[in-house]
Amino acid sequence: MDSKKMKLILAVSVAVNVALLVIMFALKSGYAEQAQASYKVATKAYTDQVAKTVKAQNDFIQKGNLIWQLTFETTAQNLSKSAFDARVAALDEGKLLNPQTSGEVTTLSCGENCKVSFTFKGGKFVSVDNQELVALSPSATFKVEAPAPFSFKEK
Repeated sequence: MDSKKMKLILAVSVAVNVALLVIMFALKSGYAEQAQASYKVATKAYTDQVAKTVKAQNDFIQKGNLIWQLTFETTAQNLSKSAFDARVAALDEGKLLNPQTSGEVTTLSCGENCKVSFTFKGGKFVSVDNQELVALSPSATFKVEAPAPFSFKEK
């Protein structure tokens, strides 16, 4: 082969290699941006789920504390109906417990499908039914799913 053909082949080879390097670096930055965007979306979804679960747990703890405090005060001090109602009003300023009275039974909400009933007869405390609160399992109620695997496919 003559040297002119070799120089031409070398020049074409160098040009192709430079073009491939430029394409590779251009695609690399695109992949990095796509990976970062996918990471942000997946991370935000997971942190939102965790924040929602933590808020639900805090609400559950707050309601549970209020109900247990009312239960212990009512049973220990044998509160009258009017004293009980006053204590509920004083403790539950945010109306978390949603007190509902029908006849001589006052029902407080401790969560979804969970109620605690206080029974009064003639204005005097008789009993408390807190079986739903006792049976409630926070570990079964509040779960955080594992984050979704990252998907770097272009959307």
